[in-house]
Amino acid sequence: MIAFMRGMRMPPSTTWILVSLRMVSNRAGNLPAPTEADQPPPVDPGLIPPTAVEVKKLFNLAIRVWLSNDQARARWYHHRARIT
Repeated sequence: MIAFMRGMRMPPSTTWILVSLRMVSNRAGNLPAPTEADQPPPVDPGLIPPTAVEVKKLFNLAIRVWLSNDQARARWYHHRARIT
C-alpha cells in the first residue's frame, strides 16, 4: 500500500493522525517503580507506548481518509468532464 501512495499528497487529516501517533510514542516513558508504600504518584506519568493493534488501526484510518479524499477528487473531475 505504501508503494501505491508514494508521490501522492496526503490529506491534512492523515498527517495529523501520523503526527499524533508520533507524539504519543515520544511521550511514552518508563517510570521507575515506587520504592515506598506511601510514595505519591508522579505529576506527569506520561503515556504507555501504543500497541501494535492501535498503530494498525490508526494507519488503516489514515489510509481510509486518504482514499476517500482521492475518490472524491476523482468524482469531481469526472463530473466536470461530463459538463463539457
